[in-house]
Amino acid sequence: MALKWEDVPLASSNTTLLCDTNTGHPRLLVPASRRKQVFDIVHGPSHPSGCTTAPLMTNKFVWHGINKDVRQWARSCIPARWISHFRVPDSITTDRGPAFLSELWVSLARLMGTTVHSTMAYNPAANGMVERVHRSLKAALMARCTNERTTTYSPPALHSCAYVFIRVDASRLPLTKPYRGPHRVIRRAAKAYLLDIHGREDWITIDRLEPTNAGSGAAQETHRANLRCRFHPTPTVLQEQGPTPTASASA
Repeated sequence: MALKWEDVPLASSNTTLLCDTNTGHPRLLVPASRRKQVFDIVHGPSHPSGCTTAPLMTNKFVWHGINKDVRQWARSCIPARWISHFRVPDSITTDRGPAFLSELWVSLARLMGTTVHSTMAYNPAANGMVERVHRSLKAALMARCTNERTTTYSPPALHSCAYVFIRVDASRLPLTKPYRGPHRVIRRAAKAYLLDIHGREDWITIDRLEPTNAGSGAAQETHRANLRCRFHPTPTVLQEQGPTPTASASA
């Protein structure tokens, strides 16, 4: 179809716009730098498919290859692909994060006609499906990052001390010691130490070790006593002061 170009004046000013009038109403010729912007204005509110967006665009605008550009942009639009495949959700279940409790999120859900449900506080099982996906996602990320070397901080005294403490990573009762030891260092490696643990030799990663200045013999026993006082302080009992008893003279 041949195009008929005319300069169409604007009603509010003396400016004219180059338009195609072959269809009976003017269609604006859009320069290349503004075409994507015009597409976003027309396509953005409801994200229709490319076949639906193309007639909306060609009814008011024109340029060479407009149908091809519109269909390509519509296919690459992420919100349009999501809504066209899965539709708007009927309900959404979220945790109680600030982003999901904000007025913006509630207003957006109300605009889409979606019901928002919040889980109970500190109860991740209420949204178990999402938590299970998060578990698989974290495992996949950890598997991808296994080749990356990480740097672990260790106290400088750890490389020269004769005795070390071992952090207790198991579940502990309240007011129990977070470390056990001290244990004698037999051999050192880059990431683990061979320790003498009550007569048994075992390799322990340095991430769980803390240095101590305790030596052998009496120094070690003193350090153990200090640890007992540190983690199990002796309670102080206050007694009422009374008259000082005096020894009675023997008859």
